[in-house]
Amino acid sequence: MLCAARNGSVIIARSFTFTLVADNGSEVLKSSSLAGKVVLVNFFATWCPPCQKELAAVESKLWPEFKDNANFKLLVIGRDHT
Repeated sequence: MLCAARNGSVIIARSFTFTLVADNGSEVLKSSSLAGKVVLVNFFATWCPPCQKELAAVESKLWPEFKDNANFKLLVIGRDHT
């Protein structure tokens, strides 16, 4: 289940399934392994200054506080400049 707060309201959406696969074809992560956890998904591009600031803030503020919490997962998906 996806939940998001917007203007004091909670929006609930149906869950979806996915599998992340590495370039070499090996399976990296199945969404089923995230069931019941709080998941922060961060999409960024290495060439995007606002993305770089946001990721730096996540790394310096959120990650140290929640990295040892088994119910919190940080999923960072980046794109290199090509």
